[in-house]
Amino acid sequence: METRSKTSVQVSTRDKKFRPPPELSGIVSGSMSLSSYTDYPAHRPFINTHMHHTTRPQHSNRAASRSKAFPETSSAVILSALRNLQEKFRRLELEKRQAEFSLHSLGKDASNTLLQSESPAQTNGQRDTERKANCNQVLITHLAAAESRCEKLERQLDHMKRMLRNTRTEKTSLLNQQAFLEKATAADQRLDAISEYAQLEKLDQLEQEYLSLTRTQKNAEIKIRELERKLQDEEHQRKLIEDKADQLQAGLESNRMLLQSVSPFPSVRQAKEKKSNSKISSPEQLTHTEPHYRLCLRDVPFVTGTSVGCSHSVRANVQAVLSLLKCHHPCLCNSRVLAHKASPPESTSSPSSSSVNGEELSELLQALQEELRLMSLEQDELKRQVESSVSEEERRDLRREQERLLLKMERKGEQISKLHKHKCQIMKLRKEAKSRPNSGNKERGSSRSRPARAVKDQPGERRKRNLRLLKDMKALQASLRT
Repeated sequence: METRSKTSVQVSTRDKKFRPPPELSGIVSGSMSLSSYTDYPAHRPFINTHMHHTTRPQHSNRAASRSKAFPETSSAVILSALRNLQEKFRRLELEKRQAEFSLHSLGKDASNTLLQSESPAQTNGQRDTERKANCNQVLITHLAAAESRCEKLERQLDHMKRMLRNTRTEKTSLLNQQAFLEKATAADQRLDAISEYAQLEKLDQLEQEYLSLTRTQKNAEIKIRELERKLQDEEHQRKLIEDKADQLQAGLESNRMLLQSVSPFPSVRQAKEKKSNSKISSPEQLTHTEPHYRLCLRDVPFVTGTSVGCSHSVRANVQAVLSLLKCHHPCLCNSRVLAHKASPPESTSSPSSSSVNGEELSELLQALQEELRLMSLEQDELKRQVESSVSEEERRDLRREQERLLLKMERKGEQISKLHKHKCQIMKLRKEAKSRPNSGNKERGSSRSRPARAVKDQPGERRKRNLRLLKDMKALQASLRT
């Protein structure tokens, strides 16, 4: 019992010797509480509120100090946070020193107790060692917590320094932007003033242009009205000319029909009388014939070809009609002309008809050659247009027209060559007819023995041919009118 009381007294005296001052003990107790994780207090929502690791009576004094709950600027917030961090860092350093001092004192106490307690009982030694171990463990944990907090606070301090730098740079950039915006607004105001003046000038110009355009529009409308009147007059004149042409054509057609109707159909008795009268009549009376139509190519209002096939754009066979008119087909001649062909004096009219055919062929050849010349001129003009054209589409169109013209020129050349051959054949036949008069006399004799049969068969055939010719001419007139 005595040993126990002695050891307890020694421990109490040792605790009194090595006990730290009240302020330090309060700090240590505060640091011990900091190791535990607690919720953030609701009455301190901002960083710049002051944290004091002191006892409760100190909290009452701190409550009197006013804290800024809503900072005015970000720089003030950052400065207050830096101050708090520096204060925390200073306190943690104090706690660290106190922990080291307490650890050092505990080591000394342990050495002293070992020297003093060699003689006491083993039970008291075990208790002391356990207490020391517990105290050392607690101090080690507090030291580790303080070091971790120091590291965190250092990181926060670095972060706050960075934020302060960023805020300064942002502030300078904002000032620069504000100055730039002020300059830009001033420049915009100047430009607006200049643009307003320019717009007013443009409006004046547009008004003047509008007035000039209205004047030109009125003048154009007046000219258009005058042109419309002229066109109406021209159309009226054209209609009058067409009516006159139709009347003339109808008169010519009626005259032709009257001539055909006036010419009597020959009979057998008339043929006999003609035979008897032909022996007595003079050569002047025999040579006299009824008038019949002779085609002149100058009177034709369009270009004619030599093909006898059906026309494409006309319902009537125009080429066939023209070939009949050119060649003096017997169906177009009167009955007296056909009847007098059998008589011997008709041989005198053959050279005149052949000469007329030759003249017509020469006229047709000249017309075709003139057409070919015009086509060649048009071809040269198209070549010039192709050379002067810029776009490819125009060139293609012009080349197509050139190809079409070339085809037409080839056809015209073929027609000219055919006509030339035909003319040469006619010339050869004339020469042969002149060189062989005897053969002509024989043919005349044979033709004299046949006229009765021809005269008997001709009236019906002539009617049919006249009807066909009339239909073709009417269709031709209708196509020309359209």
